[in-house]
Amino acid sequence: MGRDDRSATAALIAAAPRSAGPVKIQVASSRPFATASELRDALLASYPDAAHFGNKPLVRKNRDDTAPAWQWVIDLIAQRTDWWPALGIAIQHAVKDGGDLARRALVDILANFRSSFALLPWTAPLADEWPDVKSDGSHTNWGDPEYTFAAIIRDQKKFLATMTSDLSEAFLTGYAKGGKDLDAPLTTEADLRGLLDKTARAGQFPDGDNGPWSWWGFQRLFRGELLDRQMLAVVSTFDRADDVNVRALLDWFFEERDLWRFVPLLERWVASHPPWWTAPADTKPAGWKYDIRSAHWPNITDLGSVVVEALRRARRQVATPPILDLPILYGSAVS
Repeated sequence: MGRDDRSATAALIAAAPRSAGPVKIQVASSRPFATASELRDALLASYPDAAHFGNKPLVRKNRDDTAPAWQWVIDLIAQRTDWWPALGIAIQHAVKDGGDLARRALVDILANFRSSFALLPWTAPLADEWPDVKSDGSHTNWGDPEYTFAAIIRDQKKFLATMTSDLSEAFLTGYAKGGKDLDAPLTTEADLRGLLDKTARAGQFPDGDNGPWSWWGFQRLFRGELLDRQMLAVVSTFDRADDVNVRALLDWFFEERDLWRFVPLLERWVASHPPWWTAPADTKPAGWKYDIRSAHWPNITDLGSVVVEALRRARRQVATPPILDLPILYGSAVS
């Protein structure tokens, strides 16, 4: 997180309403946490039934299926980039304190989820300490064929080098009309605006659980805070945007990606309603596969109520800034 972002966050925190007790984050099946040390504890508490699964870090999804015990970390990576350093440090402590089970839990998510490469500054040094920890397989093909910690990190580094070698364009799979692929420039704010508009008008929901702008999250992983600033600049002009782009934005808010950045914008819309405020939330633009995902939040009726709920969630993020109460154990400090 950059200096300007930290300053803006500090100001938002100071203005946030005080709660009766400490506000904590809870991601998917994790225990609530508000500090790096509590995040470490949440990691270590993630596999209560490991013995039932042959001493493997798994959790039961339903009667027949299991999932990696630390899969909820992937949601945290997506939703809170400001927590990445705290998460990386908490993982280092969990791996050191939690023994073989914690090391296996980490290697499993690194092998199976592409967004886990965001943690490379903290996980790469761990692979130097425990290179031979193995995963049973890899949905990303990282580490093939040995699937060891060292091999997975090796391939993550190669992947990151490939993805950052040419950032002039973005290749999006399934986001163009008819579910086709889209290759377009993505360097400037104007490029971003054009790509957002194209994918909004296509109205695709790839894989069923993604929205028209879900591609943004993956691009953010290796484009960094520049894309944050460009995104905020673009959507800050949406007071009078057309219905398609407004709905794409409000659908994207459903993913809660650093919603804290949008508190001033959302507050402005609540104080002075844009023209689209009373439009029904469940209306689907022509050509879209589905209506907006945020229309299915509780108590949603119109687009204004989506904004109000997004603001509530954004303020909750503001009230949970990362607290680094643990030292980094391996590698150089990252801020």
